[in-house]
Amino acid sequence: MERLRFYGGVFLITAATLMLQIIQTRILSVVAWYHLTFWGINGAAGVLASALAVASSIAFGIGVTLVIGSVCYLLLAPAALVIGFGTRRPAAVAAPRPA
Repeated sequence: MERLRFYGGVFLITAATLMLQIIQTRILSVVAWYHLTFWGINGAAGVLASALAVASSIAFGIGVTLVIGSVCYLLLAPAALVIGFGTRRPAAVAAPRPA
């Protein structure tokens, strides 16, 4: 009877550990793919912006291209503030308790 309880306990602990690892793997895979999606979008936007900048330079000249780029960055700053770029705050650190 003791052997059965021992092996049952080992089985339950092993199963719980395996389930925890599977859950962690699934959560991390979703988070990683979500993060990689934004890398892909950023890469595609960078390539598209470079091509548009070269085409604009050829068609209108470098001065107009610099003005267009400056306007894009000026429009980006308020959009980043609205989206919440500056709203992240560091986690609060608990004050030490007096002894």
